[in-house]
Amino acid sequence: MQQQELAPVPPRTHQFNKAKEHQEKAEQCYRMAERAISEFEKQSWLELGNDWMKLCKERSELAERTPSC
Repeated sequence: MQQQELAPVPPRTHQFNKAKEHQEKAEQCYRMAERAISEFEKQSWLELGNDWMKLCKERSELAERTPSC
């Protein structure tokens, strides 16, 4: 079986992909907060979701500054 070489992902695309991953993780945290049993659990999930959204925003801003190849 012949191995296929993967084409390298351009840096800008990589940054956008990471931003999307972070956004998906944040959305998952927000869904978990909706199902939380205690207020403490809910707040913890919301804080974690907010942290993921901050990372998403940072990655998106970095992607905007990264030149496309």
